[in-house]
Amino acid sequence: MAIWSFARAFSFPDRQAPHAGWACLGFLACALGVLTKGLIGVALPALVMLAWVSWTRQWRRVWRLPWVRGLVVFLGWRCPGSW
Repeated sequence: MAIWSFARAFSFPDRQAPHAGWACLGFLACALGVLTKGLIGVALPALVMLAWVSWTRQWRRVWRLPWVRGLVVFLGWRCPGSW
């Protein structure tokens, strides 16, 4: 689900930045993956997206992801699970 969400965020070629809603869903999916599977819940989607972004040469759009909002979503779901 995380890979699909991030791919969907990047699938709008007419936008300068990836779609924020789909990207935040990807961060949420990574948080849930970490809760259920551990580090592989982030590592596998990150490696797949790294390869895909390299292949399609969309590095400028990676920097325009909603990183702060995404990390808040990720930590908001991840941190309570570790208590």
